[in-house]
Amino acid sequence: MNYSILPYFTTNVTVMDDNWGLNLPGNRVNIPIKDESAHQKFYAVFLKQNKNRLMPLISSLQDQWAKVD
Repeated sequence: MNYSILPYFTTNVTVMDDNWGLNLPGNRVNIPIKDESAHQKFYAVFLKQNKNRLMPLISSLQDQWAKVD
């Protein structure tokens, strides 16, 4: 079986990366997950001493996610 012909699933997170999927074969079938009940929480775990360094990144991710959610 040629695995490249199997369907693949995407979410709203996928569209945040402009380069995602550029190298996929043209015969792939995209199946978006759009169900309202399909949710996933993400957590950022880091050392307290790294908080000031990581908060700009976390804020940026939250802002970008709000645009596509």
